[in-house]
Amino acid sequence: MPVDFDDLTNRILDKMDEMEKKIDNLCNRMTKVEINLDNHFKELDQKKEANEKKFYYIIAIMGVSFTIYEVVKGLL
Repeated sequence: MPVDFDDLTNRILDKMDEMEKKIDNLCNRMTKVEINLDNHFKELDQKKEANEKKFYYIIAIMGVSFTIYEVVKGLL
């Protein structure tokens, strides 16, 4: 049974089209994952910076408090 080259060519091209769609779908999904990870890492960095800021504020407040205490203690 001879195979018609047009038929064979069409089947090959159809398979290639299916593969291209699958690759596009994978690329889109990977892009979404990349965006989600990027957003997650940015959120983690913001939380870390906020915690560090709080820590430095607490240290500064403690330093000012001890200084005021020592000044008042020295005056009395």
